[in-house]
Amino acid sequence: MPRAVNISFALDEPGTYDLELGGRPAGTVTVVAAESSINVIAASVSDDDVIEGEQLYVIGSLYQAGTIAGPEAIELTATNTETGAVTTLGSHEATLRPGFYHLGAVNISVALTEPGTYDLELGNRDAGTVEVIPSAVNPTITAVNGYSTAIKPETGETLVYTNADTTVDIRVIADLEIDDVDLLIESRATRFAISTPATHTGGNMWRATVPVDSIPDDGEYDVSVVVTDVLETPGFDASDEVLVIDRNGPSTSVSIKDVDSNDATVVVKSNEPLYALSSVTAEFTAPNGSTLTETITMNRATDRRFTGTLEFDDSGEYSVTAVAVDRAGNTGTDTSSVTIDTGFTLNNGEVIIDKSGTSIVFDIADDADNAIKAQELFIALSENSVNSDFTGGDLGVGFITAELDSFLDYHLEQGTIEGATISLAVNDDALPTGVSPQDAQIHYHDESTGSWDPVETSYETVGNDAFLVSTVTHFSTYGSLLADNDAPTLTSVSPANGETLVAGTVETTIRFEYEDSMSGVNVSAVELHLDGADISDDSATQITSQYAEHTVSVEDGTSYTAAVTVVDNAGNTATYETTFAVDGEPSSSSPSSPSSSSSGSGSSSATDSDDQTREPATDGDDVPSSGDEPHDDSGDAGEGDAAVVDAVEATDDEIPGFGIIAALVSILGIGLLLRRRVQSPGGSCPTGCQRCGFHRRSIVADTT
Repeated sequence: MPRAVNISFALDEPGTYDLELGGRPAGTVTVVAAESSINVIAASVSDDDVIEGEQLYVIGSLYQAGTIAGPEAIELTATNTETGAVTTLGSHEATLRPGFYHLGAVNISVALTEPGTYDLELGNRDAGTVEVIPSAVNPTITAVNGYSTAIKPETGETLVYTNADTTVDIRVIADLEIDDVDLLIESRATRFAISTPATHTGGNMWRATVPVDSIPDDGEYDVSVVVTDVLETPGFDASDEVLVIDRNGPSTSVSIKDVDSNDATVVVKSNEPLYALSSVTAEFTAPNGSTLTETITMNRATDRRFTGTLEFDDSGEYSVTAVAVDRAGNTGTDTSSVTIDTGFTLNNGEVIIDKSGTSIVFDIADDADNAIKAQELFIALSENSVNSDFTGGDLGVGFITAELDSFLDYHLEQGTIEGATISLAVNDDALPTGVSPQDAQIHYHDESTGSWDPVETSYETVGNDAFLVSTVTHFSTYGSLLADNDAPTLTSVSPANGETLVAGTVETTIRFEYEDSMSGVNVSAVELHLDGADISDDSATQITSQYAEHTVSVEDGTSYTAAVTVVDNAGNTATYETTFAVDGEPSSSSPSSPSSSSSGSGSSSATDSDDQTREPATDGDDVPSSGDEPHDDSGDAGEGDAAVVDAVEATDDEIPGFGIIAALVSILGIGLLLRRRVQSPGGSCPTGCQRCGFHRRSIVADTT
């Protein structure tokens, strides 16, 4: 019999319902809630200890205890066991039919970037405990390359010499990928540092090139390296080797010792330690004008002194040429004039170097015996443009060394030879611009004390040739010296004295440029002051033998006075000032202008060991003027201890452990230190070293 009624319906509220159809009971229906209840029945983590930033993953299996398939979010959380802080690392959206299981359904990849111990939960199911270990960066400078090496006697340090761009090899052992490797080169003599990036050469090795052309001054430099990984974790190493930059060739002088009738000892001295004395040749000029060249075999006595034997048949004049190579690879060639006379008699009375006219004339007592005057003697006279024993701030422009027969020495002591007149030629080409031969004076080298003592000197000319003349009673080495009595001069200053910067200027660079044409600037003695405060060793200061500069923050309506004190190698001192202001109205927090700035005029002073001399002052231009009076020198890593992570959901067919790492948070901005000027932080370097630029000095120049 066909059914007459068929009614479809849906009950929206859970409960138990009695059904009636037209007053007749139709049955009872229980309506349950439409809910998804996906349970994590198992969960595990891929590693129980990882390096910060290293990726790990959590796998979970699911069972659907609800009445519908979902979807439902399954969260992964981490609880810091020390602080109790809970962080949600990520989630997985799951869909599963009621009553079904799905093994390995969840795969969440994460990267924890905060060290610590964390309890992991996946959907309220314990997923294990993981310890996040700080990443380590361990660089080592394996080689500072150069032309040659030597040991510094005072400290035992290894010195590496170079005269051009050279390389430094670095090995880096790190837990994570390396982000930056920067080489630091810091002067030992002054406030100057420069950085340069290294490049990866393969494996754990990196190489950096020292940009010697970007370093203005020769001298000793400390070499260190700062490395950061992708999390900005720093690593530091300082080389035990000291880089010595030397771009000047060596100078050598020649003297003759132990003359007899057949040979003489040739002594070559250098003004610096030599890597090698490449060659020494002696060209003899005979009376008829013919020449003969002989190569002299030299033996190393010390790093600066070499000896050899010159054999000869006749007296005469020699041009001795020495070719020397210093430890940095620079080559120097010097030629000395040498006169050797094995038959000299006091009757002749004069020894002369024909090439220059330099001579010695002996003054014999009137009652001297004729036999003494006729005695044949050995004598040698050497003339050099430099002398390795001469140091100091004065300028040497010519030297002679006499080797006398012991007979002459004896009669000088006895008074038979009353003395001798030295005429020392002065080469105008060896003089600085604006200096005349009359400014020079003959000095005697006292070998027992190492001092150079002035002797009474007169000036004479023979034709177009200039000579310094002095009467002496003993012999060694004599030199024509020019005293440096002038302080270094200012060539440029910025901001100019009296200049007003436009309102709104927040930063400016104070720069003094200077020079010293005689003895040169003593870079280690240069000082820079701002409003009376010594800023010579400030992180924003650079000092070289050519300039001193400092970058300073400035404010509207405020004036500033900067001063540089420059000292040359002779001890002469000059102080130069510049006063400048920033236009506009001062803010309430601006410091009051110093009283020394109110006049708006620059000034300078210069002193040497004896006198105080007024130097030109600066006016509104960038060069000195002469109208002023002397100056009287007087990123947040997150809240709490929550882990910083990046979590990515994995689909059912993803391979466990392959996710995306992102949102890595910097814990130390070292990279910024290497790219801009910064104020040196207080305390010690974050790496714990005791000599790097982070607490002793910051990097203020960059080659990138």
